[in-house]
Amino acid sequence: MQQNKQHRLGVEDWLEAGLAALISDGPDLLKAEPLARRIGTTKGSFYLHFKDVHAFHERLLSYWTERTICPVQDISKNPVSELRDYLQSLVERTSDADDAIRSWGQANPYAKLRFRKWTRPASNNRKDC
Repeated sequence: MQQNKQHRLGVEDWLEAGLAALISDGPDLLKAEPLARRIGTTKGSFYLHFKDVHAFHERLLSYWTERTICPVQDISKNPVSELRDYLQSLVERTSDADDAIRSWGQANPYAKLRFRKWTRPASNNRKDC
């Protein structure tokens, strides 16, 4: 008899769902219940990974930063073709998220602060990556 094993959602699953929701529907869906509904689970799963919605927002912004800003620090170590591929994928996967984070910052001071902190041209904060 074959058993049906469900995929157990992890932090990254929630963060990816959050970015997707932010991009497609805006920041109003960045709450436990709407996200849970979107990915077909209960909000209890959300609270297994995040203390509250604010903690999720903080982690989502950190996740965006790790994926978009911090990896740039290591690109000089890659061969030219890997660098070109990396930059192309970075542009493709982040432009929508960047726009969504910037829009979120219009209504959320914390998101605005984080976006500005990491996107200033000569940001000294990038050493924290």
